[in-house]
Amino acid sequence: MALRTIKVTGVSEELLRLLDDRIRVRHATGRSEYIRELIRKDLLDHAASGAPAAPRTFRDLLEPVAQETRRLGDTEEETEEFLRRELEAHRRERRSRTPPMPGE
Repeated sequence: MALRTIKVTGVSEELLRLLDDRIRVRHATGRSEYIRELIRKDLLDHAASGAPAAPRTFRDLLEPVAQETRRLGDTEEETEEFLRRELEAHRRERRSRTPPMPGE
């Protein structure tokens, strides 16, 4: 089996800090091992369900976040604020990399 490297861009320092915190709490492994396990679990769970590959809804994508925030005792407002800040940071970063369209 050939090994591949995946480069993930646009991950904020805040998300990396949260990722490292999660790894320390739940796992004795590093980022690579943790992320590899997340990918494996997601793909195997999907394949085992027998469901056809279909676009996921925004609700589906955020459900793991909602479950984790409930487990940690965060309020919906705290979660929404975190997501709003992350989305704004992502948009700022994307805009800084995208040249303006003619006439803008």
